Order: sequence, then structure tokens, then C-alpha cells
Amino acid sequence: MREISDTELAAFLAHEALLAIRVLARRAKMSPHENSSAEVIEQINELAEFCSDMQAAATPRPRRPSRGRPIPSRREQAMHDRPMIYPWNAAGEERRAWILGRIDEAGYQWTPPPALPAPRKDMPPLSLRQRLSLRFGWPVKARKPR
Repeated sequence: MREISDTELAAFLAHEALLAIRVLARRAKMSPHENSSAEVIEQINELAEFCSDMQAAATPRPRRPSRGRPIPSRREQAMHDRPMIYPWNAAGEERRAWILGRIDEAGYQWTPPPALPAPRKDMPPLSLRQRLSLRFGWPVKARKPR
């Protein structure tokens, strides 16, 4: 068994989901009386959404802090370290079973990511620039008229 990274897994799962979409579409075309078209369309829609999520997880993102903070939040750090952390934690039991089934069938080995970090209850640490702006920039004092 070969160990697979999160980005490799996301690309692999996107491909598997596309194949599943093709199978569903072909089955619906060949025997339209078996499943209702609304049911098949719903399954295809779910798989297409999953493909989109996997594409986002497979694409490496530049490391930029959000909201102008120089220090990434624990959540941002966790998502950078393990790109599959959000898709895995957002997936239901059925989707997780599907993911693990595809991994086993392909002969890969993958360790699921931990739960997303809980949001902070306290203030995040301030950068030097933020501390200086608090100390010297605010509150703004009006000039005295001459």
C-alpha cells in the first residue's frame, strides 16, 4: 500500500467522482425506467459539488494570512497543513465511507485528518505593527487651534 498525501487524494477522488457521474448518466440514458430522473440528477449534482470541493483541496494555495493578519489563525494553519481537513469534517458518514472505499480499492493508505480546531475564545496575539498602532496611533487627538 502506498501512502497518499491530501492533495493527491483530492485529485484522485475528483477523478473517481467524475467517473461516477459518467456511470450515472450512462445508466440513466440506457435504462430510463430504473431510476427517476430527479433522483439521478440529485446524485450527479452531489458528485459535481464534491468534485468542486476536491479541486479546491487539490490546488495548493499561496500562504497568505486573511484579514490582513500576519499570523494565520489555527483554522487557516490546519487547512494549509491538511487540505482535506475541511472536506473530511464536513462530509457525512455516507460520503466518508465512499472516500474510504475508493482509497481501499485503489490500494492507497491515508490517515484521515483530525477535527477542525475550535475557534479561539480570547484575543489573537497582535503583531508588532498592530501593537504600535494601538500605542501611538489611537486615539487620534485633535490639534489645538492657534
